[in-house]
Amino acid sequence: MEFLGIADDINASDTGLKKTYELPRAYVRRPFDLRQEIIGAANYISTFAPPGKKVELLQWSGDTSPFEAAIALADSINLPNLNGGDSRWDPDYPSLAWVAPVGMRVGKRVQIYASNSNENTYTRLWSDRYFGFKYLASTIENTESPIRLRPFNIYYHMYSGEKIASRNAVIDNLNLARKSPIIPVAASRYARLAKGFLPPKSNRPKMVSGASATVGKPTPFALITGLGWRLILIIPLVLLARPIIRAAFISALMKAWTSRLYRFYPAPPNSAILLPAIPMLFPAAGGHGMLQLAAMTRYI
Repeated sequence: MEFLGIADDINASDTGLKKTYELPRAYVRRPFDLRQEIIGAANYISTFAPPGKKVELLQWSGDTSPFEAAIALADSINLPNLNGGDSRWDPDYPSLAWVAPVGMRVGKRVQIYASNSNENTYTRLWSDRYFGFKYLASTIENTESPIRLRPFNIYYHMYSGEKIASRNAVIDNLNLARKSPIIPVAASRYARLAKGFLPPKSNRPKMVSGASATVGKPTPFALITGLGWRLILIIPLVLLARPIIRAAFISALMKAWTSRLYRFYPAPPNSAILLPAIPMLFPAAGGHGMLQLAAMTRYI
């Protein structure tokens, strides 16, 4: 059992680690070894595979929140990673907001999410509603039409066989997959394809302008020349937008001012009220704007 990190010759207290889920591994009697957890585990499990086969995918367990070094180590042996996300869109989670993206960046690395959640979230962490996984069909339907957002994925554990309701839910989902027009894709291949949507971050080349420029600190001239033709388009747009923005700003202020004024000073019919303008309240409108505001009246 030593390959599992359990050794009788080492006391757990000697490792300095506590039995808690705050650790990368909750049950441990040896110091945590990332290479053993990823490369060592993949190599060992591959010994049980048929000839010519090996581990092709690393599926994150537990809270499915790997840190950057773990993903980097998997990447170093060309082992795609998958898990997390827990996408749902069903009566309990009736919103697109519960559908996770393809994955997320973890530092300079990429974690790929499973396309749908597993039966654990459908059964309140395996404590109730053991039939709940049948609602996966709702997520499949909602993320397929009118536009395809996620692939068809059935993600379940062996413990679903413990209950009749959970077993039937898995069978229903499998039957749905069999009668649906799908193209089977191995999870390892999907993880490689999905990674193309979120390429790893790379260090941008440092800007150098002129012999005396400081590396990594672009000069103002370098920034301007870098924009190039974009400045030709931006400057006229800014100049044209100024009066529009100013007019909208003044209009909003006038509306707020009049609504507040008439609340306390009702005006008789067919009368005019001069709207006083206080320059210090409207610095963004400009001097001539103050004159325009002072001259405006509203007729009731």
